[in-house]
Amino acid sequence: AQSFAIGSPVTFTVKAFNDQGLAMPNVQITLSVTQGTLSQTNVTTDVTGVSPVVTLTPTSGQTTATITATGVVGIPSGTKYYHVANPNGKQKLILATPTTDSRTINKTVNWCNSFNLVVNKVADKTVVTDGDIITYTIKVKNTGTGNAQNVEVSDQLASILDFISATPNGVYNPTTGIWNVGTVNANDSASLEIKVKVNYGNTTAPTYDLGAATAFNLFVIDTLIQPSSDAEGKVAVGGYADLRNYSVGDKLPANSGDVLVVGNHLTFFSGRVYNGRTTYENFITSTTQFTSDEGIFQDTVLDFSGAENHLLNLSNQLSNLAETDTVGFEWGNVQLTGTNPVQNVFFVEDSLISKANNFTIDVPNNSTVIVNVKGNSITWKGGFSVVGTQMDNVLINFYEADTVKVSDINITASCLAPKAVLDFPHGLITGQVMVRCMFGAGQFNLSPFNGTVNGDTTIANFASIISATQLSMPSIVDVPVSMARVNANPTGTTGVENGTVAPKEFNLLQNYPNPFNPSTTIQFTVATQEAVKLVVYNLIGQEVKTLVNNVLAPGKYSISFNASELTSGVYIYRISSPSNTITKKMTLLK
Repeated sequence: AQSFAIGSPVTFTVKAFNDQGLAMPNVQITLSVTQGTLSQTNVTTDVTGVSPVVTLTPTSGQTTATITATGVVGIPSGTKYYHVANPNGKQKLILATPTTDSRTINKTVNWCNSFNLVVNKVADKTVVTDGDIITYTIKVKNTGTGNAQNVEVSDQLASILDFISATPNGVYNPTTGIWNVGTVNANDSASLEIKVKVNYGNTTAPTYDLGAATAFNLFVIDTLIQPSSDAEGKVAVGGYADLRNYSVGDKLPANSGDVLVVGNHLTFFSGRVYNGRTTYENFITSTTQFTSDEGIFQDTVLDFSGAENHLLNLSNQLSNLAETDTVGFEWGNVQLTGTNPVQNVFFVEDSLISKANNFTIDVPNNSTVIVNVKGNSITWKGGFSVVGTQMDNVLINFYEADTVKVSDINITASCLAPKAVLDFPHGLITGQVMVRCMFGAGQFNLSPFNGTVNGDTTIANFASIISATQLSMPSIVDVPVSMARVNANPTGTTGVENGTVAPKEFNLLQNYPNPFNPSTTIQFTVATQEAVKLVVYNLIGQEVKTLVNNVLAPGKYSISFNASELTSGVYIYRISSPSNTITKKMTLLK
């Protein structure tokens, strides 16, 4: 179900396509709705297979409606029918006499108030020593107008701390680090107190791993859309995967088990899964052009929610490793030179990468390399080389990134970006890749990360919201990570610093995807609480739509813009506050 603000009209189109994903023109579609008024009840698809825009106007106070669309199409003689999930393993049928058939789909729409969640974590002491008791207080506040249900917060304790108790009892699991908050009503908050004991005996440097993502060449937490490419190793997608002219696992040995794993809906129109099987949990859309060497199965898959939590915490922990070497920049070349024979840690600004034409890592043989990339939006192209150590010992951690655009490059390293959308139109990454979403035709070559990452005695604890629902309402979740850092020193005093990691600047990111049709996502950050307005204009300066007009707390925000009712062209979107104004362009292509 999709959700919108109470009282707002909803615009939509209906698309018709055949079993090969090709558009079907001139399909007659009948529309009905359980409540509210439709602008049209009979539409016909155009040459692109898309109907005219239809508007659903809700009644006063309406909170839900189900739209039903029924399309009628002629079916010629000779048409083949086959099993969707196993087209080559089941008998096919051939139609002898022409006929007509219909296909009906239902779509539920909800109107809701929105919630906005902010998390903060503090400690009751500023200085501690071995054996001291620390009480952490974590608070989740809902500053929105709607109630949030099923709220979960991740707070994995540092290894230097022994868990004692949590209040209220029974809602925090110290093993998983998950606090089941439950419901947080509008303008309300929930709190958790965790008591821990400082134990210097636990300060042996920890090692880190990729968790459930370890076995995968490409691990996507949410959505993967690739029109034509390949991944040489295993691929896992937590939400929706749309693959066409695609191959998976061609460099794996035979009988490699689950090679393609999808947690919700797999769309695979053409291509092959080599050396193993395809497993999806809920839905599949496929054709005879898609094959899987060891079959296609509907089954329970891995815990993507737990994997996401692990990768987010890993990314945060790696970002707190002590920097061992500095970064040089000359004549367009970013030069990372390390001397540590075991582990080299670098920090690189996003602005440096975006303006570079070459990127070089030079470290001792067999040493592990961690490159922590600062910044929300990264653009990366040009040359890339690893000297000294093997490329499978290099891990690039985009710990702050919302968007990473990679093109015209062969990155010979593994990449960790659990919060980011990877925009990868073309190019090559030879290594493991772990991202939130991925779009484009970029190629993934198999080179599993083989480095050994050792922590140091500075270990940070992070609290962040990992789940929240409002009926079926996807909403703004303001989740700057809140942290309390323990700097361990087994021979002396330990300091505890409190604070909330919030955006450092007021910023507007480029919309994604761009160009788009009909929807795109606009992200922005707010550094201080202030009145914020986000408006879309056409090229002659006329206001098209106001997306945000409210006082916002510091945080990162993401807004969906649906342009179904607009014509193709370039549009301006501008964010403004009393202290800042930023303008960007986006392109609608229908």
